[in-house]
Amino acid sequence: MALALLAILIVMVLGSVAPELARLRQFVWLRTWLAWLDQRARLEGLWRSEFGLALVIVPLVALTALVDWSLGGHLHGLLKFVFGLVVLFLCWGPRDLDADARRAARAGTAAERVERLC
Repeated sequence: MALALLAILIVMVLGSVAPELARLRQFVWLRTWLAWLDQRARLEGLWRSEFGLALVIVPLVALTALVDWSLGGHLHGLLKFVFGLVVLFLCWGPRDLDADARRAARAGTAAERVERLC
């Protein structure tokens, strides 16, 4: 539990100290991969179903689990922790969470909050 909190704090500080690293959190690679899958599958309605979501998510989770498993015993888990930091940083999303929180706090109604965050 303490390592999870430490990882979250490291990622939050890294996002605040080096905001130029947010460029790495863009999901252009995911759009490219989806376009590649779409060309291979030739089923446009596939992405709007649960099966399409599983087709996208399962290989990514399996690859992440495989790398995580392979790094488990090296350097007493330090490489696994660093890999977890990288995954958490990338999954944090491309937007600035501090700016989103400030905009939501300034909004008066729920409709304004939704409008400002989208």
